[in-house]
Amino acid sequence: YALGAQFANNLKAQNIKIDGAAAGRAMQDVMDGKTPALNPEEMQAAMRKLNESRQNQASKNASENNTKSMAFLDKNSKVDGVKMAGNGVQFKILKEGKGPQPKADDTVVIHYLGIERVNNGEFISTYRQNKPEEVALSEGLPGWREALPMIKKGSQFQIFMPPQMAYAERGATGVPPNAAVEFTGELIDIKTKKK
Repeated sequence: YALGAQFANNLKAQNIKIDGAAAGRAMQDVMDGKTPALNPEEMQAAMRKLNESRQNQASKNASENNTKSMAFLDKNSKVDGVKMAGNGVQFKILKEGKGPQPKADDTVVIHYLGIERVNNGEFISTYRQNKPEEVALSEGLPGWREALPMIKKGSQFQIFMPPQMAYAERGATGVPPNAAVEFTGELIDIKTKKK
């Protein structure tokens, strides 16, 4: 029973809807060594149909998410204090620091909270882990590369990234495909690359 519940939870998490009774019969037939009710060609056709349906739904969701993300960013761009970096990335200084600004080949030490802006869900927090993260600007999210060089060390900030400057169509754990993301955090330190 536990295995079936785990299997069903995995399907549900992937938004896959099946006929549980038919799946149960298929598993029982296999376990009992019975001839399956579908021949191999029918099984392949059913799996192809399921995959096509999932791909179509994922494409539809990604398109809807992109529309929601762009609407969020458009509205956000009109908020007092929000500035544009490049490639659609927006940022706002909550408290300006007094230090230097990082360069493109620097590594920054930042604390941040990440929120995806399709469902407004938190997906990451270095604060929760109580450990700032080191991010090499040349390797981090493209949105970091656009905004962080405009922010002084010691600043508290918000950075708003369009999907293509964050996790794009692939999404990430806790981030749906084509979701705009917001990071609220602080630039703690800059580690300059030694020449």
